[in-house]
Amino acid sequence: MDNFDFKQKATLLLVDDTPANLALMSDVLNDHYKVKIATGGERALEIVRSATPPDLILLDIMMPGMDGYKVCEAIKSDPKTWGIPIIFLTAKSERHDEEKGLALGACDYLTKPAHPAVVLSRIQTHLQLKNYASYLESMVQARTLTLEQNSAQLERIVAAGIDFSGEQDYSKLLQRILLAGQSLLHCDAARFFRMTEQSSLQLAAHTHACGLPELVLPLQDAQNGGVPEVVAFCAMHRQTVLIDAIPQDTRFDPTRTLEADHATHYQTVSCMNVPMVHRGTLVLGVLQFLNALDAGNARVVPFSRRQVQFIQSLATLAASILANLLNRTRI
Repeated sequence: MDNFDFKQKATLLLVDDTPANLALMSDVLNDHYKVKIATGGERALEIVRSATPPDLILLDIMMPGMDGYKVCEAIKSDPKTWGIPIIFLTAKSERHDEEKGLALGACDYLTKPAHPAVVLSRIQTHLQLKNYASYLESMVQARTLTLEQNSAQLERIVAAGIDFSGEQDYSKLLQRILLAGQSLLHCDAARFFRMTEQSSLQLAAHTHACGLPELVLPLQDAQNGGVPEVVAFCAMHRQTVLIDAIPQDTRFDPTRTLEADHATHYQTVSCMNVPMVHRGTLVLGVLQFLNALDAGNARVVPFSRRQVQFIQSLATLAASILANLLNRTRI
């Protein structure tokens, strides 16, 4: 993933029949993106169908001639343009208006006047989703797994990203991330340890049927030269770690895992630990996925190495959306 550039300046198309609205939004966006404008639906479609289509469209609804709904429908019905994200930015604020816009294929719906920071955050989220979809599509073509298997994983990850972007509650978003990863890996359980301001990792969410004790893992434990706890090591080194059999693995200290197992009447055998890193530098926490013994044959259920690329993509995508949500709560 390091070779994929998410910082390239994207092109946005603003579609609105009111010059003042175009001028206002252009001022907001020009420092961040290349901006094209259209004052009507017909001109918008010309730009979208040109040799240099936009990466995302901000679309008004109430326009003379071809309104925004018809523009959206035309774009989404064309195989060459259906993948361009459309955000409706409109004064129409009734619930049925929003439902109609989303049903036509728009990825988001904002009502005027929208706060510039909110508009920028939503644009960033949907451009990230589009970029990840493009990246994963190229990854599918390059890997040795069958096209059908990789395409199915791609669709699940992109669908999960869209699902994440619609959640505005921090705790619920964490649960969605854990359940998506658990489903992708077909594993027993999942946990999320968030990075705290005190340079420690704190258990923030899990999918176990019963509660867990409060777990706080100081990062210093991964620096003191002794045997580190795997989650702390994962966060410190920003490195995905797979353990096939915890009882036999001498690289990491299993004490905290055993404490959690005792509380949940679970016996962890294999685990995958994935750092959630935003923009390559900010560690938001660590995702941990767990398996016990196979009930059918009493054998260890290891995590496949070929799954790593997909779960890392999911974790990076989730980190971006989680960071955006945290930033919005501070606006």
